[in-house]
Amino acid sequence: MVFFHHANPFTVNGAQQILFLFVNEFHIGVSIFFVLSGFLIYWRYESSLFNSSNWFIHYLQNRFARIYPLYFLLTTLTFAALLFTARLTFNLESSFIYLANITLLKGFFNELKFTGIAQGWSLTVEECFYLCAPFIFLGWNKFRFILPAFLLFMGALLVLALRHVDFYGLFSGFHFMMIYTFFGRCFEFFVGVGLAYYLKNGKDKSIPWPLTYLGLIAITLIIGLLVLLGENGNSGLEHPAGVLLNNFILPFAIVSFIYGLIKEPTWIQKILSSTLAEILGRSSYAFYLIHAGIFFSAIYHYITQNIFLIFLLLTILAVALYYFIERPLNKKWKAKLTER
Repeated sequence: MVFFHHANPFTVNGAQQILFLFVNEFHIGVSIFFVLSGFLIYWRYESSLFNSSNWFIHYLQNRFARIYPLYFLLTTLTFAALLFTARLTFNLESSFIYLANITLLKGFFNELKFTGIAQGWSLTVEECFYLCAPFIFLGWNKFRFILPAFLLFMGALLVLALRHVDFYGLFSGFHFMMIYTFFGRCFEFFVGVGLAYYLKNGKDKSIPWPLTYLGLIAITLIIGLLVLLGENGNSGLEHPAGVLLNNFILPFAIVSFIYGLIKEPTWIQKILSSTLAEILGRSSYAFYLIHAGIFFSAIYHYITQNIFLIFLLLTILAVALYYFIERPLNKKWKAKLTER
């Protein structure tokens, strides 16, 4: 979804306009990712929460080993390519931009969020969740959804305190905070955490409604509402009501879909449980990192301009990156951390 949001195969004018506008809202793939992250991290780690003195260190090491090696490698390669093609000059400013990228801090800066691997801004959001997750789990039973309200309030305070600071757009406005930072997007993670809690504590009962399809229909309807809110070919996220829909209503539709996939035997569940889907799932992080940027540009300029063929070639490259670079790096990094 995010690939076709960035590389929309339809034209904004003429007979394809409605298709263009619909696909233009496929940024909601990011929301699916955030909800799923909240679900999976709670499901995997909550039961072992602080069960040893060095639990938090091991938890962070595992998350770091999963995310950082391939990201660092591809980010460095991206900056090298930009320097080589003279689209970036080596100086103090570009060095700071590179540092903001490799430290995963660029997502806090409005002017830097799309530098390097442009889509990497969402990793800043994800890493913030990883850091907060153990403490969120500790406070879940008592505070539940008071926690995202608190985080949203903290985000608003940061905007009020920093929006007039002229430093690369650090927390430059409320819209930026709501769309590009963990403070604005935290509710999506919490809804995923809520589903995992619901299932882990044996609270789920047989539900007579087909939640897989209801979730899918609800997601489609929300995309349609975002289209209606958009103006002049822009996403509905530019409208305050679009932010409300995306950040606070859409997560419940996504959770319905995920819950249905877990509990209901449907053709969608069968496809997503296939061997091919598992391979694509394992390589999805690599695909996320290469689907827009220097690899897309290289294929587009030197091989083909057909968006669907580019999608296929990038998928093959992502699978290769996973099996020959990402997985070996992950294993090596974990082994070194274990030795220490």
